[in-house]
Amino acid sequence: MGDRPRVLVVYQHLPHYRSGVFAELESRPDVAYEFAAGTASRDGTIPTIAPALLRRFYPLTNHWFGPFLWQSGLLRLLLRERYQAVVFLGDWAYLSTWVGAALFRLLRRPVLFWTIGWHRPDTGLRRLVRLAFYRLAHALLLYARKGARIGARMGYPTDRMLVIGNSYTSSVAATGVADEISMDDLEALLPAGDVDVVTCVVRINRSRRLDLVVRAAARLNNAGRKVVVVLVGTGEERENLHRLADDLGVDVRTTGPIYSEEKLRLIYERTHVSVLPANAGLTVVQSLSYGRPFITSDNEDTHGPECEAIQPGRTGGFFVDGSVESLAEVMAEWLDRVRAEPEAVARACREEIRARWSPQAHAVAIDAAVTAALRAAGGVR
Repeated sequence: MGDRPRVLVVYQHLPHYRSGVFAELESRPDVAYEFAAGTASRDGTIPTIAPALLRRFYPLTNHWFGPFLWQSGLLRLLLRERYQAVVFLGDWAYLSTWVGAALFRLLRRPVLFWTIGWHRPDTGLRRLVRLAFYRLAHALLLYARKGARIGARMGYPTDRMLVIGNSYTSSVAATGVADEISMDDLEALLPAGDVDVVTCVVRINRSRRLDLVVRAAARLNNAGRKVVVVLVGTGEERENLHRLADDLGVDVRTTGPIYSEEKLRLIYERTHVSVLPANAGLTVVQSLSYGRPFITSDNEDTHGPECEAIQPGRTGGFFVDGSVESLAEVMAEWLDRVRAEPEAVARACREEIRARWSPQAHAVAIDAAVTAALRAAGGVR
């Protein structure tokens, strides 16, 4: 590692969608990034990166107490390895992060929190606890501008909030998890190019309001426009949606969860537009990365910060929250546009990702924040 400052990145586990940005951080020339985390997600539902894919990884033991987490081995690692700075996943329910951050503050070494930040304004005790926790950090690395705007309203110093964007990368190689469906079966399942295809890549649960997509597709079908809905994922709402589709005469096809880049590429090649009515987040980044516009509701409080990548009229659109009629109108508008200008739409989507939401751009922003913190602390010449 030479004379490069060593910086530890602490996560609860190694989620598959972080494989790209972790690899990009490891390739940065001026800082040696190392990683510490538990070796599996809490309930096993989120595939994780094989630790062997990281150059320097330290396993921690996660102990969950309801929503609270203590990571055994973290404090010992922080003291033993003498890192010049640490980047924590900024979740106030992670009790060992409170102690680790306070320890590094006492050692006068930079502490950064990598976090979504505020979804919506806090009140009462929650506001005080979050502010106290975030004040342990020298800087908050926030996904999007919305979090910074709300943070300023909550009283957090604006000069300690940096917007770094977000990114999504996943593959079977990174996760070691095999997809449920074969390539041949997927090829046979997906519609051909003579119909309009609306796709949702997401966990299929009630909070996502995927019933609105089925109802909007039925509305378009009744108007003479054939629309096929493809659901990529699994969840408790899957059978209910199939029953609703049967009642309304909508062609809904489900693939199960998919992580293979080759299969995801095929899905998006057959897709015209992605739609998710509620709780849209990293799936926005994924869709735009493959050149497909994204539609979601105009209720920003229900979405993740990644929805800032949706630029109305350019990379997707918003419909009136809860309105099937509005959703059908926006879907028809974008289906027409993708048919008429496929290259221009795909180019606009990919340009947005390259600028703010790719693993490369994400890592550059994180590294710039870390380097600035090290320089302020005298750790970088």
